[in-house]
Amino acid sequence: SLNNNCLTGSGLDISSSYNSNNNSINLGYKFDENQLLEATVYNAMGQMEQTSEIFLKASERFTEINLMNSFSNGIYFLKLANSSILFSDKILISK
Repeated sequence: SLNNNCLTGSGLDISSSYNSNNNSINLGYKFDENQLLEATVYNAMGQMEQTSEIFLKASERFTEINLMNSFSNGIYFLKLANSSILFSDKILISK
C-alpha cells in the first residue's frame, strides 16, 4: 500500500511510502546539502518500534529504510529528524 507525504522548504523536499515487496520505507528526497537524520518508526500507540541513523547524500534522490521487524498491518508513523529538519509521516502497512 502506498502513502505519500511531502515536506518542502528551503532546499529540501522529502516524500515517503511503504514498499511491501521488501518490507521497507522508500524515501524520495532532494537536499542542497548532505543530511544525517535519525529515522524512527512508531506504532499507532506512540511506542517506538525501530530507530536508526540514515545518511542522505545531496547527490542522490532515493533511499530505503529497511524495517528490522515484520510489522503487522496497520498505521505507523515515521519521524526523520536532526538539528535543522523535522519530518513526520503516517505510513500504512498493508501486506
